[in-house]
Amino acid sequence: MQTAIYFLLVTACPKMHYLYTGDIVALGFLISIYFLFKSYQQTQAAGYLFYSFFFIGAGSILFPQFTILSVLWLLEAYRFQSLTPRSFCGALLPYWMLFGHAFFYNEMELFYRPFNQLLTIGEFFNLQILQPWELAILGYLLVMFIVSAVHCIAAGFEDKIRTRAYLQFLIDLTIFLFLLIALQPIYCSALLPLLIISNSILIGHFFVLTNSKSSNVFFIISLVGLILLFAFNIWTLL
Repeated sequence: MQTAIYFLLVTACPKMHYLYTGDIVALGFLISIYFLFKSYQQTQAAGYLFYSFFFIGAGSILFPQFTILSVLWLLEAYRFQSLTPRSFCGALLPYWMLFGHAFFYNEMELFYRPFNQLLTIGEFFNLQILQPWELAILGYLLVMFIVSAVHCIAAGFEDKIRTRAYLQFLIDLTIFLFLLIALQPIYCSALLPLLIISNSILIGHFFVLTNSKSSNVFFIISLVGLILLFAFNIWTLL
C-alpha cells in the first residue's frame, strides 16, 4: 500500500518525473531510515548507526541541507534507546572519515561544503517563489499528513510499542521536512521526494488499519483530490 501511494503521488505530479537531486538522495534516505530502525533498543547499535549516518553523509555531498537531518537522527536514536557513547562515536565516524580524506588530499572544501551551505541564509518563508504545482502537492500532502498523524496518535494503543516508536519518528520527520520547506522554499523540489516517502508510509498505515464508514468516505475523497491534483498539474503544463 505504501509503495502504491508513493507511485500515485509521483504520478500525479508530472514535473517530478524529471531527475532531481532529491531523487538520488531519497535512496540514501530510505537506507538510512532502515538502519536507524534496526538500531531500536540494540545494545550494540554502533554499527547500525554508523551505516545510517554514512548514507546521510553520502547524501549531503549531493544535497548539503541533508546534513541537518543528522540532528533529528541523534534525537530519535536516543528515543529508540540505542544512543550510547559508543554508538554516538559510530554515528560520527562517517564525518571523521570524510575529514580524514579531505585533510589527506588537501581538499578541505569537500568537508566544509555541507556545513557552509547550511550557514547560507536564503529567503526564509518566501513561499511566493514556489510554483503552483508545488503549492498544490504540498497542500494535499499536508491535509493527508494531518489526518494520518491524528489517527496514529489517537489509535496508537492498538500498535506494538516498536511500531508506535517508528510511527512517531515518521511523524517527527514529516513535520521536520515541512518546516525545512517553509524555511527554505528554494529547496522544495529536492525535499519533496523525501516528504512523499515519509507521508506515503503514514497514509498507507492509516488506510490499511481503518475500515469505518468515515474512513472509506475519506479514502474516496482523497482519490478524487489526487485526480484533481493530477488534472491541475497537467493543466499547468499546457
